[in-house]
Amino acid sequence: GIGPALTVKANLEGYSRVSDSVILSTRVGQIYDLDIETEITEYSVNPGESIVVDTEIFNYGNTPDNFDIRLASSIRVDDGAVVLWDIQIPRQLLVELQPPKEGDPAGSQQVSLTVNTPSQVEAGLYRFVIGAFSEEACCEFDEEETYLRDTLILEITVKQFHDLQLSIDPLVENDVKTTAPGRTVQFVMNLTNNGNVVDTAYMHNYTE
Repeated sequence: GIGPALTVKANLEGYSRVSDSVILSTRVGQIYDLDIETEITEYSVNPGESIVVDTEIFNYGNTPDNFDIRLASSIRVDDGAVVLWDIQIPRQLLVELQPPKEGDPAGSQQVSLTVNTPSQVEAGLYRFVIGAFSEEACCEFDEEETYLRDTLILEITVKQFHDLQLSIDPLVENDVKTTAPGRTVQFVMNLTNNGNVVDTAYMHNYTE
């Protein structure tokens, strides 16, 4: 906005009636500056598990800001593949943050994000970038204007989960067969890896 005006007046020495004055004013540009923080940025989870990430957003600019929180990127670190996880951001609860004033701290809001790990996901390290965005692009006179003010990096390790299942398809094979001593009986079975990591199966025969 417009700052306080300043009047500068000068007169000719010895001749006070010979004078002139000028009014100087300043224009303060808008600055949008957000900061997003959290205490924990690294997590270790099982498939299907949900975690709550408690964050706090601060407005260090000089104007009120109706900010937003968005997922900027999400990848599997091993190969850089983009992943799609369910991350819940309570946008309906976000409020306008006030800028810091003389004697008062910056306006802030605590926001809890819920990260839902898929029930079927490969083991490994995943990286999520959460962005805090201003309501307006910033800043004036910058070469590149952007709404993104700050980012928060979360690294989530999905634990290894081993689950091998052996089954017989009743449409293909019968689990009960009649035989005689000395004859060979063959069963066709399906071996399925329902875990989230490459696995090697070993077959053993248990006879009752």
